[in-house]
Amino acid sequence: TDTVVLDGGDSISVVASRVGPGAEGDGGGVTITTKSLELKNGAFITVGTAGEGNGGVVTITTKSLELKNGAFISAGTEAKGDGGAVNINATETVVFEGGDSSAAVDSLVFPGAEGSGGNVSITTGSLELKNGATIGTNTQGEGDAGNVSITTGSLELENGAIITVGTLGEGDAGAVNINATETVVFD
Repeated sequence: TDTVVLDGGDSISVVASRVGPGAEGDGGGVTITTKSLELKNGAFITVGTAGEGNGGVVTITTKSLELKNGAFISAGTEAKGDGGAVNINATETVVFEGGDSSAAVDSLVFPGAEGSGGNVSITTGSLELKNGATIGTNTQGEGDAGNVSITTGSLELENGAIITVGTLGEGDAGAVNINATETVVFD
């Protein structure tokens, strides 16, 4: 299809694949291929695990991706299984714009989790984060956080936007790797 729009609006709009509490099997992935993908107003895509199985992978292939006003793409673990990963390949542009609440792409290891977090990988011609938007990985548990890898022509962060990796638990933080062939602007 040419365009996919997920709009949280007055209700929840979600695409998800989760391993439930106590489950041992691995979770499936979420794959979206479209010319244009827009998530807004709290809509989200998520993969993860609350059981022993591993979370799946979010794979997005598009020309343009836009997240705004509380929309997010997330992978995570709350238990023994490893959290999933997020892979975004947008040939033209990626724009994450906060508003009343932040737009985010992340991979998280929640408190008490033993599994490791997945990586966040973004490849695009132009990446713009603004108004508190976030890309990150974080661990608050025993498992290690994943890495953030960005390959782009131009990268722009403005008005409180953040790219971050961190640890608030026993696990190690991941790394941030940015390969920008043209310009990088932090404003």
